[in-house]
Amino acid sequence: MKLLSVLCLLSFAISTSACSASEEVKRGPHSQARHQAFTQMMPTYTKMVQMTNGNNGYQKAEFAQLVAQFETEAQAPFKHFQSDGQGLDGKAKAEVWQNSTAFEQQQTAFFDSIKGLKTASEHSNLDEIRAAIKQVDKQCMSCHATYRD
Repeated sequence: MKLLSVLCLLSFAISTSACSASEEVKRGPHSQARHQAFTQMMPTYTKMVQMTNGNNGYQKAEFAQLVAQFETEAQAPFKHFQSDGQGLDGKAKAEVWQNSTAFEQQQTAFFDSIKGLKTASEHSNLDEIRAAIKQVDKQCMSCHATYRD
């Protein structure tokens, strides 16, 4: 379980790490809005992981609220997946726009994994919830590997 926590926190660190001045990421307005939206949803995700690994004590009602909040927050970044033009798309690869059908399939898989987490949270079985969190994390990493520098 500690491995899951480390992986989730590592995913967060990688996704929000600051670049050095020589590797500055150039962002236009859409890219900046995406980045902010992804960054804003990570504390909720981190709280869910901590709650299920024993660090914060699992509370069904609170966890359900966090899942609902995360489900809402997870929608926000995808409202900003428009290209800002050459060199201003942040860390998004051109494949996002060049193969939008495949990107939309990744997005659907991500949202489906969140639905799975929501269903698992209704059952209150921590093993099932942990497995669902792993699926959410898997979808994040899969998309990042394909569509993010």
